[in-house]
Amino acid sequence: MSNKVGRVIYDFSVSPITFDFCVFLATARLELAMKTGSPDFYLSLRAHAWRNVTPRELRYSLDDRLWRLHNLIIPICGITPGILGYDVSLSDGEGEANFDPSQCFRCENNYLNPSLLDAFGRSGFDPHLYAAPQLALDYARRMFGDAREPIVVTVRGSSYEAVRNTGSDFSVELLQSLLDNGKSVFLIPDQETGIETANIPRGIKVLHEASFNLPLRLALHELASVSICAAGGPTILLTLSLRKPNLIVHHPLNPALETSSPQWMAAMGVDIKSDHPYPWLTKTQKWLWDPEIRGEAVCEAALSLI
Repeated sequence: MSNKVGRVIYDFSVSPITFDFCVFLATARLELAMKTGSPDFYLSLRAHAWRNVTPRELRYSLDDRLWRLHNLIIPICGITPGILGYDVSLSDGEGEANFDPSQCFRCENNYLNPSLLDAFGRSGFDPHLYAAPQLALDYARRMFGDAREPIVVTVRGSSYEAVRNTGSDFSVELLQSLLDNGKSVFLIPDQETGIETANIPRGIKVLHEASFNLPLRLALHELASVSICAAGGPTILLTLSLRKPNLIVHHPLNPALETSSPQWMAAMGVDIKSDHPYPWLTKTQKWLWDPEIRGEAVCEAALSLI
């Protein structure tokens, strides 16, 4: 085993510009820790070309891709303490001649859950690696103010695959149930649209800034008494957060979509019969699989974790 610090290379010409990047970084960290003996690494982002495989990618303009690079990928680097430094290159292979191949880990279709499960099983190392910086935590505390046991709720309201959106009726029932139980509720809307927050009950505090500020978003979840989240990419951060926040994830299954179907989940190594479908989850991180579950029942499940 080497004592050198490894390097991770993520190439957007073959890999997605989505929250799957979080899974890749967790996998890379475990693989390099086995290879080099160090959980820390340098990161090189290659943006000389862009993958065009999925329906969503085919819809992206260059501006869309650059927005996601600077407002998703790079902020993820900022909440990964194990990254010692990173570079972004618009040229193919720039500087790679100086990299030791034996100390590198590249993206090669290893950004999905099976790769992380495999690395976790072989290494036995803790896969948690994300943490909000102190300034974000301080700001989150100011946003919560004097709220006791603040609860953070996120909704999905995207124009892409709208069938996965949270739904206004469900959101209103969930939020009102939390209020009826005397809880302080903070809502993080989807940054893409506001269509799911038009009729929210009075008393809910909407944190629009957290939709566009990933470190702040993570800090709010880390400090909340419990977070209630629609299934999707942002939950990856919470399941791999070093602070292991209390978490409820609802509606992870959607048979209308291939990537949310029971068959896809099984192929990804997700145990859909378990409340804790990943081996690194805590007992207070719970998945609710019932596709017909009501907001009131989700509220009850969340309060049981406080």
